[in-house]
Amino acid sequence: MKSLLLSLILIVSSLFAFAQNIALAPNGCVKVYPSLENDTTVTLLEKESYTEEVYPTFNLKFEREAAIAIIENKVYENVVIEIEVAPFPKDKDYKGINIFVRDSRKKKIYKNSFPKSFLYGYGDKSLQMGIENVLLQMILFKSDGQWILTIQERGIY
Repeated sequence: MKSLLLSLILIVSSLFAFAQNIALAPNGCVKVYPSLENDTTVTLLEKESYTEEVYPTFNLKFEREAAIAIIENKVYENVVIEIEVAPFPKDKDYKGINIFVRDSRKKKIYKNSFPKSFLYGYGDKSLQMGIENVLLQMILFKSDGQWILTIQERGIY
């Protein structure tokens, strides 16, 4: 139990560190600022040289196994995440993203549709989902060789 609690504390702290390095641009592009290891002398111009620009991903369906999932403040272990992203919207009727989470026995843990959300994929294979340029709702990232998922419908802060 202590090791699970310690793991959760480490995961949450790395999640907040990961989320603090993100800037959402008005054009839907997301810029990621990698951690600069406590270098407080880095100027904004120097920080810009470390950015990665990403754009929303459309028309995608995939599965990924995660060691830990934190969904609406409940913790689950050994889950499978299935994400379905709608095709690029030809008009204003964008269908958004569907997320399904199942445990190792294929029992449904979580199912939800996010009709106004967009999915962003990064070079390190992490994923983020959010509403327009404002609200971060899902993060799927790798920590110590294991995939970690967190979902908060009303936003991760």
